[in-house]
Order: sequence, then structure tokens, then C-alpha cells
Amino acid sequence: MMTVEPSKSMPRIYAVLLAVVLTVAALFLLLAKIGRNLASGMSFSWESEPSALTVLESERKVLSYVYGDRLPAGVDPRYARSSYIHPLHALDGRVLTEDFPRDHLHHHGLFWAWPVVEVRGVTTSNWEPAEPPLRQLFARWVRQEADRGEARLVVENAWTLGGAEVVVQETVTIVARPATPQGRAIDIEIVLRPVGGPITLRGTPADNKGYGGLCFRGLAADSGNGSVFKGAAMTADTGPLAED
Repeated sequence: MMTVEPSKSMPRIYAVLLAVVLTVAALFLLLAKIGRNLASGMSFSWESEPSALTVLESERKVLSYVYGDRLPAGVDPRYARSSYIHPLHALDGRVLTEDFPRDHLHHHGLFWAWPVVEVRGVTTSNWEPAEPPLRQLFARWVRQEADRGEARLVVENAWTLGGAEVVVQETVTIVARPATPQGRAIDIEIVLRPVGGPITLRGTPADNKGYGGLCFRGLAADSGNGSVFKGAAMTADTGPLAED
């Protein structure tokens, strides 16, 4: 009687089949990841009223940079403003910021301004209307780049004193990255270069509050969507903040 031994090639066949299955699975995962990345690509769109450049992710709005003057109907022309971010959107598309709120017409979404500016021997402000007036005005686009990894825009503004003399060249870089389960990272860099002489920036002296610089005006409770910040917490470098 002849005994037939199992073929020694069978383990090799199983190993090859396993390798093929794993390779196909890895390929499907890679294609799925590429598809997700393509679907979540960053892009730009232009808005005309007011003049703004909007950052999008998968056609969903992330933020708009307002570079043209905006002034709501019935508001004193001295409050006309540009060079700020509004609206800023949550991951679900809801608007997080407010512009020209009734209680503080000088608040504009995510903006940067200083209550006390000393330049050319005078004290003025680009925080609120002042005399002589000091405005941040659009000068030119430096860069606009968007891909799957980020949207980057760089803009140059001019601080104009009295409607004529440029006293500061301002370069703003905004980098918005794709959303993650934890949130979205947005980096903002502001570079100020004095033109024709020194400049001094100070926070508000009232009650030693000192606020100024980069500021965020969140949507107010009476705006019709007061639940946006309900239960929200804010954390500074010193830890959680208990007060408003």
C-alpha cells in the first residue's frame, strides 16, 4: 500500500494567498484614505458683499477674510472697517462670530486692533473711531494657496493715519487646516513694521484692563442662536477662566 504525503507546496500556496489578501486590503485602505483626503480638500471662494475671501473644506465654509470696507446700513461712516475674519464657522457650519454688534460697533468677528496707538506725536486708535483716524486698509495679496493639507493666505495691509499717511505695514498670515475629531487648527500670524518712525501700541487703560491685540467677538445670546456658546469653557495660559 502506497502512502501519499501532503504536498510540501501547500504552505507556500497559503502564504502567497495570505500575502495577496493583505496587499489588496492595504490597497483598499490606501484608496479610501486618498478618497477622504480628496473629499476634504481645502479651497477658496470670492465674496463680493463685502469683499471677502472665503476658505472652504469640502465646500463647507471655514472662515471669511474681509478685505473690503464693510458698513451696515444706518451706522456712522466712521465705523467702516476691513481687514478681519468674519464669519468664523464651527465644524458643523454654524457661525461663531458677530460683526458690528449693537452694543460694541467696533467689534468685528476675529480682529486685531489696539485701543491706544502713539505715532507721529499724536495718540489715536484703530480700536474705535478716533481723531486723527487710524485705519487698517487692504494693500495687496501676497499668497493664496490651498490643497488637501491646508489653506494659506497672506495679505498685506497699510495702517493709514488721517486718511493719507501710511505709518505701519501689516502682514497677516492665516493658515486653516482640515477638521479632525478634536477640532480645527487655525494659525494667525500678524507682523507689524513701522514706516517712517516709531510706533507705540497699548491696551486700554480703563480699569487697568489692558485688552487689545488679537480679539474674538463671539455670537451674542440675543442673536437668535444663543445656544452656540452655551456651556462652553475658555482656557488661558494660566488655566481655566471662571469669569466672562
